[in-house]
Amino acid sequence: MKLKDVLELTLTDSLDLIAKNHLEIGKNAARDALKKAGCYAKNGRRGWFYEGDPAVLEKSIYDFIEKKNTQTSVKPENKQTELKVEKQERKITGKEKNLKKATYEVEEWVHDELKIQAIRQKQTISEIVNEILKKTVEEKGADHG
Repeated sequence: MKLKDVLELTLTDSLDLIAKNHLEIGKNAARDALKKAGCYAKNGRRGWFYEGDPAVLEKSIYDFIEKKNTQTSVKPENKQTELKVEKQERKITGKEKNLKKATYEVEEWVHDELKIQAIRQKQTISEIVNEILKKTVEEKGADHG
C-alpha cells in the first residue's frame, strides 16, 4: 500500500485499524515505517502528516520497514535432536549393539584421562570405556555372545 493511501486513511481510522484491515504488518511496525519515511503525528489532530518530497508518498509503506536479522545457521532444537543424530550415527557405523546403560564410580584422574583420550580420538568416553571393558573381558576368557 502506498504511503499517501495510508496517510489518507489515518485521517479517518486509527493506525491500529488500518494495520489490521489493510496492511500485512502490525500497528507498531506501521508506526515505525511512517516515522522512518519522515511522517509525523500531531497531538490534538487526527492522522499522520508528511511535508517533504512528493515522490516519497508514491512509495510503498513496506519499503520503510526495517528488516529483522535472520539466523544464518540452524542450531539443534533440543537434546532429543542431538540424541537422534547420535543414535543414527551408531546405526550407520554398526559398532555398538545391545547396549545397556550402567553407572560406575571411577577415580577422578582416570575420568580426566578418558576425557583427553575421547577428544584426541574423536570418540565419546562411553565408546572408549566400552572398548577397554571388552578387551578386559576377552582377556579373562569370558563368553560374550
